[in-house]
Amino acid sequence: MRTLVFTGIVHPERANVTIPESTQELTDPDGKDLGKLVVTILCSQISAELTTVLDDVDVLTLRNSIQPRIEVLVDNLGFNMACGYEVELVQVLDSKTQQPTVFGVGIDSLQNRYGSKELIGQFTKVASLCKGMEGVYLARALALLRRAIRSPFDSGLYCYLAVEAIRNIYCLKDRLHPEKEKKKSWKLLRNDLDISEDYIKNNIKQRADEIRHGGGIRSFSEKERVKLLESTWEILNRYVERHGKDDF
Repeated sequence: MRTLVFTGIVHPERANVTIPESTQELTDPDGKDLGKLVVTILCSQISAELTTVLDDVDVLTLRNSIQPRIEVLVDNLGFNMACGYEVELVQVLDSKTQQPTVFGVGIDSLQNRYGSKELIGQFTKVASLCKGMEGVYLARALALLRRAIRSPFDSGLYCYLAVEAIRNIYCLKDRLHPEKEKKKSWKLLRNDLDISEDYIKNNIKQRADEIRHGGGIRSFSEKERVKLLESTWEILNRYVERHGKDDF
């Protein structure tokens, strides 16, 4: 048997959330048995212990299956108390390796894309675009991408909403109705950013449609999620590169 202990925090920590121990059988979205999960939340400190017979598991993919189980417990309490709490899993201790793994808060493949000087330039470009109503939509896109990074289970939904927020900027620029002239605004976005329709559909939209249209939720590996996040980041970054200014 293998034991993995995930620890984390309920935010805001000052809310002092406590929920009695909960034991459940953990399965992935395809119904595959992952093991027994015991969750305890005491003074906003999360402990989730998974006992599994599986030897070859991806810890990050496993985290993506466990976090929603904890979130539903916290959301249940939040609903009944009319409060908004958020769950963050910080690390896992694996009995197989006897080593802790601390979870990051970013897209690893993109975090070192820019050096310090380049990063300042990119920061300035984004800031130059955060003005007026167009800036409101960009700010929304950035916030949605943040939520996509931090919310593994709903990454697809947040990623597509982030791209839609960028699409609304083109509606503003060309005075298009965001619903009645949706196809035209999508075409403007794709042409301006040199992004194909298939790129958006295959890498982002299909993941959102599973949730938005009430379809079945498929298994979602961390590798697939990273590709989704990378694709979304690329669209937002192309908009910044095309329209942002180094000085303003």
